[in-house]
Formats: sequence, structure tokens, C-alpha cells
Amino acid sequence: MFDTERYYCEADERLCRKYNIPINIQALYDVIGTSLPVDETVLFPEESTRKEGMALVQRSYLDSLEEMCLNGVPLKPGLMELLDALERASIRKCIATSTDLYRTNRLLKAAGIFDRFAFVQTGREVKRGKPYPDVFLKTCEKAGVSLDEALILEDSSNGGLAAMNAPIDYIIIPDIKQPIREVAENALFVGDSLFDVIDYLNL
Repeated sequence: MFDTERYYCEADERLCRKYNIPINIQALYDVIGTSLPVDETVLFPEESTRKEGMALVQRSYLDSLEEMCLNGVPLKPGLMELLDALERASIRKCIATSTDLYRTNRLLKAAGIFDRFAFVQTGREVKRGKPYPDVFLKTCEKAGVSLDEALILEDSSNGGLAAMNAPIDYIIIPDIKQPIREVAENALFVGDSLFDVIDYLNL
């Protein structure tokens, strides 16, 4: 829904560059869509700057969240139109995310769409995060729907793997990285924007 991962990663890279700290930004991309912590030794290969680098990343994360909540949350193209279309069709919407509840709720409220979802289920509230299917299974259980009644919209390979492992039908609208081959081949389709979801569902 939100184009936050790109925002966070670019902010991390800018801040580390400002302080001349080498950062392997690919390490952040690799954990997008999961609840897994980034490997500090991979993110900051140079041990001498690792502690300072991790402190900068944490600072960047908090600063970026505040900036987005203050100046506007970057929305993925077609989000508002998709929400409108789903509501016209009386289709319930839930959020199943690897992001913690505090940050998720802040972003939803800042974007003005907090009340447009039935509930939020986070990966922090289940035993295993994505790419395990636990967060999706818990969401279906809480929503009272069977797996074959649900449809998942995902933007990462890890999220796609979680949907496959459920198994639940899913659509991929890629974020920073294109999905891995296995995820792309098993998706209903891989689209360019959320407008494609409206067309696919004939809403």
C-alpha cells in the first residue's frame, strides 16, 4: 500500500553517505517483507563503523517515520481507487503485515485510511514471520474466511512465499525488487500498479 521501503532504504543510504560509513544497502532489500532482523555484519561489512552505522540506521528509521507522518505517506499508485472499488463491491479488507502495529497504525492514520480496514494483523503477533504463512493464516482465522475465499496483495518475494506456503491465491505488485521466479510463476499475476488489481477483479 505504502511506498515506505524505498523511502527508508534511500534515507539510510543518504545518512550513511553523509557520515562516510560504507553500507551494503542490498542487505536491507533482502529482508523486505519479513520480520527478520537485518544481519549487521552484512549491512556494515567494516567492523570499525558497524556500531555507528547501526545507530544511524535506527535514527534514520525513526526520522523517516516522523517525516512521512508529518509531510505525507507515499502511497502506491491506485491505492485509493482500489479501496473505493472494494468498498463499492462490499469486499472486506484486512492488513497482514510484517511491520509492527505501532508503525502500521501511525502510517494508516497519517494516510487517512485507518478506518477503511477491518483490522490489522502483524507478524509480531504470530510465532513465525514471512516467508512462513502464519500471519496470513491468523488473518483468515480472525476474519472468519477460508483460505480459498481469501486473496492476498503482496509486494515482495518473501510475502509471495508466505502466500504460497499458506496456500492462498495472491497477486504481486512489486516494490523495490522484482519477485523471484518461483513467486512470479505461482502468482495470479504480477502487475505494475494497484490499478491492475481493479481491472483483474472487474471492480
